[in-house]
Amino acid sequence: VASRSCLKPKPVRWITPGTILATVSWLVSSFVFSFYLDHLGHTSRTYGAFAGVAILLLWMFITAVSVLMGAELDSVLGQM
Repeated sequence: VASRSCLKPKPVRWITPGTILATVSWLVSSFVFSFYLDHLGHTSRTYGAFAGVAILLLWMFITAVSVLMGAELDSVLGQM
């Protein structure tokens, strides 16, 4: 039987190692990606509008991987 002390919610921690990792990796990857597009990626001349869609999808994938790495880190640290 659960008592009232078992039902107390845990305090929410907004800043965790996973959120720091996700934020930093997202910022670094976005900076590197924009540097690549500014200096090396001249795909719009070759592929036109299709390049914009592919570049957007690649950036969204990088963002998703960054968030998942942070969530995985929080999960692993929570199991310890």
